Amino acid sequence: EAELPGTAYKVCVQTGAGHSDAAAIAPAIERASPEVVPVMMAEADITDLHFVAFQASPTFDLAGAVDCDAQFLDQMEVQLILPSTGAVFRTAPILRNKFFEMVDVKYPANSMSYVLRVSHSLPRHYATKATEVKVTPFKDGAQLPRVEVALSFQAHFTEAAQEIHSNPWMAFFLLGMGFTAFKYWTEISEWLEPYVGDERKLRYRARSGRSPTRK
Repeated sequence: EAELPGTAYKVCVQTGAGHSDAAAIAPAIERASPEVVPVMMAEADITDLHFVAFQASPTFDLAGAVDCDAQFLDQMEVQLILPSTGAVFRTAPILRNKFFEMVDVKYPANSMSYVLRVSHSLPRHYATKATEVKVTPFKDGAQLPRVEVALSFQAHFTEAAQEIHSNPWMAFFLLGMGFTAFKYWTEISEWLEPYVGDERKLRYRARSGRSPTRK
């Protein structure tokens, strides 16, 4: 369409934000300054309109808080997972204030999402429950420079571990039983021999170097 003399126009640089083809434009231009320049058309062409264009960042920042017991913080971390492969893409420690942050995280390809989870190295006698959050750093086709999420992590003793923990004498009893079984394993095995099936007898005698026939 031809520009008509005496007509007012607004000139701008098309960016990816809110554009129908944002996926193609956003990687090149995120925003421009000034956003709009008003012009009044005359008989001659208008030139020397100057804009400063800002390239979109290829990364975003990811931060959040973890609702958890502070005593487990040294044995926990936050992991960013690639759903397509299940591989750990980034990790971050959880600070004493229960916050974490990952800076300069690359945007996932094809406008996909990440999965964020809490990982831990607690012993097996803990029963744990943790949330997983889907991280999508896009909104209406535009890239988000920062995403904030909330996670939770719970851990408690299993019933067996709780019983031992609440009764310290139980731990000494189990330790003593284990030591006795180790020290007198040969005598115990011979005592149990009449109650063991023939196949297990042969295996036991083969390991101990004894003859498979009873003396």
